[in-house]
Amino acid sequence: MADRPEVEKAVGEFVTRLSTNSSRETEAHQIMVDLAPEFFKDYRLARGGISVNRYWRYAVGHGGEVRVDRRTVPIVGSMTTKDNLERLFRVVDTGLRDAEPPPVIVSIPPQSKHWGATTLLRDANTLIKQKLVIEDEKGSRESEAICISTGRPAKYLQEAFDDVASIDTRELPPLLEIYLVPRVAVLALSHAPLGATVGLSAPVGFVSFDSAVLKRCENLLADKVFRYIDRDHLRTKLEQALAGQQEKAD
Repeated sequence: MADRPEVEKAVGEFVTRLSTNSSRETEAHQIMVDLAPEFFKDYRLARGGISVNRYWRYAVGHGGEVRVDRRTVPIVGSMTTKDNLERLFRVVDTGLRDAEPPPVIVSIPPQSKHWGATTLLRDANTLIKQKLVIEDEKGSRESEAICISTGRPAKYLQEAFDDVASIDTRELPPLLEIYLVPRVAVLALSHAPLGATVGLSAPVGFVSFDSAVLKRCENLLADKVFRYIDRDHLRTKLEQALAGQQEKAD
């Protein structure tokens, strides 16, 4: 207990460093509206984006029960919370009823400090890949989880994913997170503070197996993210995955 004040100070400083600026939150919200316009129709603002406080209250109050006739559901909190992972797993299971397992999973993390610094992310990728077993002439194999990180990726991201691509820039808002299982499921979150200019992020967004939402997301990543990847082989692999093609053998 002798070092308790030092520990408390270190924890306080760490939490302070997690604070983020919401100056570009509208951009992230607008992307989510563009991906799922029918879902957000009751929460749109005339100047763009959504009424976050109203949507937050709706998401917390109604939860995210996934059903065949409810293709898009709200979520609050990080992807790796217990409830959100369960929703994502159910959405993947439901989406697989009408689609073949894709060869890759694509994660676009938000540019927020220490995102992904949890073994839950690695475990989530493992469990989802177990659901995405591909059977073809090459035999049986799982999908590959790929993270596309802006700037130098942290070591824990390299441990959570099969491959991490580092890009210098991207056209998507820095507070936006996308986790895409092509043609099967997508999770989108805005990591902005709620009701404040600066503060801790309060992730809010949706998870969906709606084919129209998935297609919009696939087009968005192909247009705004993949072209910044300087590894030709990886970029080709991702583009083929979104096109529903298997990678050709060398």
